[in-house]
Amino acid sequence: MNKKILQSSNVYKYLEELSVNQIILTIVTAIIIQANYTNQRTAVVIISLSLAILILILSEIDIRLSMSLLAVIAIGLMNVETLIIIASVILLIYALEHILLKEKKELSLLIIANLVHLGDALTTFRGLQLGNQESNILLIPLIYRYGYEVIFPVKALVIPLTVYPYLKFSSRTKIIYLKIVFAIGLYLTLNNIIVISS
Repeated sequence: MNKKILQSSNVYKYLEELSVNQIILTIVTAIIIQANYTNQRTAVVIISLSLAILILILSEIDIRLSMSLLAVIAIGLMNVETLIIIASVILLIYALEHILLKEKKELSLLIIANLVHLGDALTTFRGLQLGNQESNILLIPLIYRYGYEVIFPVKALVIPLTVYPYLKFSSRTKIIYLKIVFAIGLYLTLNNIIVISS
């Protein structure tokens, strides 16, 4: 029993120490691989998870090495327009985090977590306007009933789901929780960008 508690504590500590840079690199890697091999779902999941884990491990050793590997993968698989859009989103997140991180790590995570979910709402809305279909089965009936604009109030629900933990959780728990919310929002936003630009 104590061993299980220790192991979960190690996972908790690892998640706490995981940097925003590592989260971004890992998610971008997985998204790029998935976007290019959509016909072979099982193989894609295995390949994208393997490369994402490799990037994550390399980022602990040397962030420049993992960024170089990601750049090679991205240049080999993505078109120029999509790369520019993804690079712009990543640079914006880095800039915001760097500016805000000087003050408070938790506040910076709160802001960028909500911004990537706003990005998800905007890119989902744009994708729907361009004729793409919503894949979230919970949102499909709402979209049919109220229109594409329903995406914004639904995504606005993320705000209380991040602000409440920010105000009430311990520092360690709030950092981990906000990193998970950030990772989910970043994944959704980048996936939408790739769908729209392809």
